[in-house]
Parts: sequence; C-alpha cells; structure tokens
Amino acid sequence: MRFTEEQKSKISANLKISLCPNCNYKGKRFFEDTQYQLTSFDTSLTSISMPKVYLPIVASVCPICSYVMLFALADLCNKG
Repeated sequence: MRFTEEQKSKISANLKISLCPNCNYKGKRFFEDTQYQLTSFDTSLTSISMPKVYLPIVASVCPICSYVMLFALADLCNKG
C-alpha cells in the first residue's frame, strides 16, 4: 500500500537515518514509498500456521550497499 501525502510528511519528519551500519554511507537516504508488513506465524503443531501478528513497517534501502533498515510505521506516524 502506498503512503498518503500526510503519512509521507510525518515519516520524513520523524525518520532519522545518519549512517549506514554496513558501509558507513553518510549521504541522503530515502524511504520506500510503500508500506510493508512483517508477519508472525504460530508454528505449533496444534495450529495451521495462521498469521497472528502484523507489524506495519517502512523500509529504507542504502543506495550504495543495498542494506535494508526497517522502522515501525506506527511509531513514525504517531510522533510529534
């Protein structure tokens, strides 16, 4: 799902990325314009591995080494 202009504004205001932990790139980084979701599954023998938890996230990809950083979307959109 693509972000609305309001969501983009809030994310941009609250997302602070200073240095890539993999290659130490210090330049401008952008976040992907799509909401992703991490999903947790119950893998016990009594379940059918149905999704249990969804965590909406935003991803930032380093333009040099392609390292991916994930941030909880709720935290970024609810600050300030």
